Amino acid sequence: MPNTIKGVCRIKIDTNDVYHEMEAELSMDLETKERETKDTNGSEFRAGKKSWSMSGSGLAVEETTGTSSTFATLFAKYNAAAEVAVEFAPATTGEEYYYGQALITNLTVSSSVNEDPTCSWSLQGTGVLTEGTVS
Repeated sequence: MPNTIKGVCRIKIDTNDVYHEMEAELSMDLETKERETKDTNGSEFRAGKKSWSMSGSGLAVEETTGTSSTFATLFAKYNAAAEVAVEFAPATTGEEYYYGQALITNLTVSSSVNEDPTCSWSLQGTGVLTEGTVS
């Protein structure tokens, strides 16, 4: 049976959940290098660089309890242009999660009439993405 991530996964930034997060995404990419020589029969491909990113969206709320990250927290980290520690993790003990260092590369806030403001964010991984187990 294949392994699947179970439960609700969240993005954590510097160990704090993003408050009122609605969507979270982890994307991993492997660049390929094409080879074609006089000794090959067509194109061959080899593994190149790996990269990864995370993105999410949620309500743009400013009041929170505890240590959750708000839009203002995300903006401060974006404005500092410094690496942040990130996790893509379920809340279930024993499940796999993924973590690394990233830069906040995009931060968007949207507002519609008679609706709660929403925000979205993009994180570009810097270095290796690591797998761990929730304890």
